[in-house]
Amino acid sequence: MPLSVDSRRAGDLVILTCRGRLVEGAESSMLQKYLDEAIARCPRVVLHMGGVDFMDSSGLGLLARYLIRVRNAHGNLKLCAVSAKFDEVLRTTKLRSIFETYASEADAIAAFDQPAAAPSTPRGL
Repeated sequence: MPLSVDSRRAGDLVILTCRGRLVEGAESSMLQKYLDEAIARCPRVVLHMGGVDFMDSSGLGLLARYLIRVRNAHGNLKLCAVSAKFDEVLRTTKLRSIFETYASEADAIAAFDQPAAAPSTPRGL
């Protein structure tokens, strides 16, 4: 299934809900466009990954690059509804230590009001 992205505001956050495949090409370009628009409006982004059924290395690289970009803009990118398979990819690639992941969208939103979490700021991934 091709990637679809829905964008909405929740207070001072932007929530992007993704469905489908996040792979190199049109799908990665589409998410990049949505992330660029979100960061321009507000560098506090929740990326709802519950509907993503496949991600290649290009998609993973895109998320890592935008995490750096958002943090450089004094914001953050939090992932929610991450599948067990994607969570294992994050662990295997050691990216789990830099991404904040949450079981639900509500948990990710609430985390923006909490003190900064332990994940380190990625530098030059």
